[in-house]
Amino acid sequence: MMKINSVFSVFFLFLLVTAGLSSSPVRAEDTKITYLEKTEDIQDAESLQNSFKSFLDTVVLCTNNQPEKAIDCQCENTESINTFISSYSKTLEKHPDWAQQTVDYQKGNAGAQIPFPILMQRINMFRDLPCAEDIDLPSE
Repeated sequence: MMKINSVFSVFFLFLLVTAGLSSSPVRAEDTKITYLEKTEDIQDAESLQNSFKSFLDTVVLCTNNQPEKAIDCQCENTESINTFISSYSKTLEKHPDWAQQTVDYQKGNAGAQIPFPILMQRINMFRDLPCAEDIDLPSE
């Protein structure tokens, strides 16, 4: 049974609003899915999910349903971008094997899937923003 995750769904909406995909986009269904069971792993994934959701919420609130404002809103909120990138980097330092995977976890009645290759695509898209020099981008 396929479950729909709100952060994952919002993520794809956000990609459509902010910019086109790279020339060879990674699709979530093309990645290996790892099902998390250890409490510590779930906490790490949930922390990353929360930082990404916070970034999305900030930009979505700023755009006020005006997609043409998405680039400006991202540049007005580089702190939330940097928090998300930092969380992504820390998570991969602890779990390097997740870099090419989608991790899936359940916590109570909720759950999530986090497609790491797609998050990396999103991070790389920040390089094209006019404010890229204010973003703590990982080296390529």
